Amino acid sequence: MKLSWRSLGVIGLLGGLGGAMGGRLIYVMLPDVRLPIQVAGVHSWYAWRVIIGSALHGAILAALSVRVATAFFNREPRSQWGGALVAMGLASVLPWIPLWTAFCLNEPHRGDILYSWFLPFDPPSQGASFFIGWFVNRFPDAIWSQLLYRLISPPMFFVFYPVTWGFGGFSYYVWLTLWRGLARRQLPLHLLMASFSGCLGMIPLAVIARQWGPTLICGLWWGVLVGFGVWTTCKSN
Repeated sequence: MKLSWRSLGVIGLLGGLGGAMGGRLIYVMLPDVRLPIQVAGVHSWYAWRVIIGSALHGAILAALSVRVATAFFNREPRSQWGGALVAMGLASVLPWIPLWTAFCLNEPHRGDILYSWFLPFDPPSQGASFFIGWFVNRFPDAIWSQLLYRLISPPMFFVFYPVTWGFGGFSYYVWLTLWRGLARRQLPLHLLMASFSGCLGMIPLAVIARQWGPTLICGLWWGVLVGFGVWTTCKSN
């Protein structure tokens, strides 16, 4: 299935609008003007640049998921499942770069920006791994816990990280390609599946930030706008 760059740009703009609205929502619902998330080991204080980071995050995720889906839409099922891994891997890194950068720009340690893009290699106390980090923090003096972290952290960059932070993109790709969402014309289905994928993609951030309501609403708004944009494109094709 072919998709014009103009249509892809419109979908990206809608995704960016959803991301910006979500960032603004978190700002309004946190009276102390602080997002309790750790990046590069220090607390990130919320500022206007996080809204821009959220907008870029939403735009990249929307355009990326749809572009990969259109590239594999007419291929055989085996290739489509391979495309799902590609979508998940890219969605776990590229859309998050502007958001992590926005967080780090609010910190005194701005040299950690590049380092923070690859959170699985951070020490567990900095939120790199929920599971291994729990063991290491619970048994900080145990040699076996440190050894466990050092042995498993590199492989987790290619397994745990894409599955956790890229599952939203993976879910939306599966809907658009394997479930033939790009060929469907029902608006409610597009809104539902895009919103579902958006909420899935925001779960890791909700866990770290401990703000489930506002964070999941961000994913919901993103899904409604992106789902409408994709539906409009499918309808015109």
